[in-house]
Amino acid sequence: MKSLHILGNRQLGGAERFYIRLLQALNVPGHETIVANHAGRPVATLLERLGVPQRHLPFVNKGDAFSVLRLRHLGRAGALAVV
Repeated sequence: MKSLHILGNRQLGGAERFYIRLLQALNVPGHETIVANHAGRPVATLLERLGVPQRHLPFVNKGDAFSVLRLRHLGRAGALAVV
């Protein structure tokens, strides 16, 4: 199964901790996870330590055209079962 997981939040709270645990559990052979988040943020740092591959996007604001286009490209790059 192939899934895309997106987190634009810059903080580390309960939802972000769940996101980390979920991605750690999904990062196994036979399941390809694509993770899109902020570079250098606490979530990205923790996922890097866990060996979860990531794509870093700026997520400047809700109208960030670059991030939207990049996400669109990631979604179209492969047959995703879950976004």
